[in-house]
Amino acid sequence: MRPLLILLTILLIGGCSEKETSNPQRPLTELTIGSGKKARRFDVETSITENEMRLGLMYRQELPDNQGMIFIFPPRSISMWMKNTYIPLDMIFVDTDNKINGIVENTVPFSETFIQSPKGTKAVIELKAGTVKKHKIHKGERAKHKLLGNL
Repeated sequence: MRPLLILLTILLIGGCSEKETSNPQRPLTELTIGSGKKARRFDVETSITENEMRLGLMYRQELPDNQGMIFIFPPRSISMWMKNTYIPLDMIFVDTDNKINGIVENTVPFSETFIQSPKGTKAVIELKAGTVKKHKIHKGERAKHKLLGNL
């Protein structure tokens, strides 16, 4: 019993470290939505590791136009939130065929309400709020990125 108590104490102390308040930008990679003359190009950070996924775009004070982040998951329904996120975002959900299967525009900063993707989602693209409307992005369009395996 005593070793378990010691382990729990270590985990609690480790989990109570100073709150993270920074999240520097990582290298950008090319992502396109659509094809031909309708192709829209964006520069996105990749979010693959557990820590990158946990942080996402949290604590960022600004996000340049045409930049964002892509998250890769095993296909499923994904829940995300805006906790500690200062910037309103457009979330684009991508299915196993690399087609957009859902869009949530203009998310609310700091909201702890879960945003749910459709079933079968394997990627989430986060862009600055208003980007979907500005670039007329819609369901059914194809996303292309090296992590989606088609760029």
